[in-house]
Order: sequence, then C-alpha cells, then structure tokens
Amino acid sequence: MSFLYRKRLGRGYTAIVEAGDPHLRYIEFGVLRLGPGEHYQEETLDREVALIGLSGRCAVRCGQLEWSPLGDRPSVFLGRAWAAYIPPGERYEVIGEGEADIAICGAKVGQFTGRPRLITPAEVAVRSVGRENWRRDVFDVIGPQVEASR
Repeated sequence: MSFLYRKRLGRGYTAIVEAGDPHLRYIEFGVLRLGPGEHYQEETLDREVALIGLSGRCAVRCGQLEWSPLGDRPSVFLGRAWAAYIPPGERYEVIGEGEADIAICGAKVGQFTGRPRLITPAEVAVRSVGRENWRRDVFDVIGPQVEASR
C-alpha cells in the first residue's frame, strides 16, 4: 500500500486526496493554483476546511468577512504560513492577488458550529520532533488556538 499521491498541478483546484479515499476516508486534500484576479468558490457543506497559503498572495471571503492580502511568501520553505479556518455550512471564495498556491484541507464533521477565523503566521506553533539526523521542525498551523472540530 502506497501513500504517495502524484498529481500534476494546473490552474484551479487539483484534488490530491479525494473524499472517500479508502486509506484516508475522513480527510480531503488538494491544491488551488490561482493567477491574478482568478476566483475559486466552494461551500463547506458537512466539512470544516483549512485554507493554507503555500506561496504567493490572495484574498479570502467568507460571509461578511474578508481577509486581504494574505500571504506573500515565495515558497513553503520560507516563513510561516497564514491560514483561514472555515467551519461547516459556510461558502467561501479565494481570489488571486498575483500567482498563489493554497492548500485546501477538509475533514468531515458532525454537528459543529465554529466561526470562520484567520490564523496569522505569528500564531503558528513550531515544535522540534525526532532526534539527531531525524530531527525536524513541525509547524502546527491549526492547533488548540483554533476552535475546530477535528
């Protein structure tokens, strides 16, 4: 059994782990690639969603909230990420403000009434795990500071 998922990223949303995957049945994951002025809209339905900036800049709208500009790091290896948490039952929109890659992570939840929330790079917790040549830093973008179901 391999957990290596290979996908070519094009413009728009590319699903990497789809709903109902037999190995990862509770989560979904994909990458959204937008250019300047390009839009992507989605409704969370029965899922909570994290939008995590991988590179570039964008704006996010959810209900009456708008966060802009978000991002501006050149790659996932430079700086901490920003993120937006979107609870179940919400519609959101992402607008490219230049070239932007955004991870969209979803998890199916039961009844949950959280609120949309922005997570800034300053809120991202960093912890060191492993030891010797296996040591690495883990960046917890969505942790206890976010009221989320999963």
